[in-house]
Amino acid sequence: MVRQNCSLRWQECQSECVRSAEAVGRGWKQRMRAINHVATLAVALWLILWCAVPLAALTMGEPAILTVDDCCNGGLLLAQQAALDAPGTLDSLSFYVIAPGGVSLRLAVYNDAGGVPGALQGETASMPAVAGWNTLPTLTQPLLAPGTYWLAYQYAPEGMGFLRAGNVGSYRTVEGWVYGAFPVTWPVGGAGGVDHWSFYATLTMADTPPLPASNVQVIFQAGISLPVTLAWEDGDAIVGFFELERGLQGQGFALIQTLAGLPGVGLTKTTQDSTAPQQAISCWRVRQIADTGGPELPSAYSNVVCSNVE
Repeated sequence: MVRQNCSLRWQECQSECVRSAEAVGRGWKQRMRAINHVATLAVALWLILWCAVPLAALTMGEPAILTVDDCCNGGLLLAQQAALDAPGTLDSLSFYVIAPGGVSLRLAVYNDAGGVPGALQGETASMPAVAGWNTLPTLTQPLLAPGTYWLAYQYAPEGMGFLRAGNVGSYRTVEGWVYGAFPVTWPVGGAGGVDHWSFYATLTMADTPPLPASNVQVIFQAGISLPVTLAWEDGDAIVGFFELERGLQGQGFALIQTLAGLPGVGLTKTTQDSTAPQQAISCWRVRQIADTGGPELPSAYSNVVCSNVE
């Protein structure tokens, strides 16, 4: 009788435990469903807000309406120096005109080749000039890394009036130019001077997460021979744009190179530094600022502390 009662109680206990477990399970399932719903709503709200934020616009060049009248540059190919602070996709070029004079206008961007215009990066089609800002879309939308560029213009026939600064900036000019498509490489020779025009480029920087930091850990001792060959891996297998800094023991880092289009084959990037002090302990660090997949926010610099060099 005692054993039978124990057996019944054990069966009741088992049934009660099963019912309790099922109740707890239902409670957890309900809680998890609620959590999943909240998480899904949060992600959806984040995506809505993310998509609603417009892409950041960048400019390089001179967006101000300057005050010195200029004219009579027909038959010339001209370019003014400009600086780009962040990577971006080239969208358009804008040139300010005060007297159109019935001319046609072309605009372009060149990279820098040792203080003069180098290779063509993008250009616009030929358009009739109008009074005010002439904003022309570029025929292509190349990704430009931060650095120095040249904004170029040409027009024909003679007769257009526009504005310049007068004594600030840097420009280059080529005489005897016949109006037409921009050359792939800036012509050798020409002249230069101090001045610039109301002329700027507009670019788009994608609002994307930072790229991973490049993990360069390069240290060279005093008495090194030049040039120093630097190599690093960053885990990115496609073409990238980088900034390279050099520091001396006990001092801070300073930018020495902006590197464009380093190949991603084997994930290893290389460059050379021919200006490192030979009688000092130097170290280098690098960060990626963009890749050919699109503009990016800069990555953090790799973790190299020059003051820790022995």
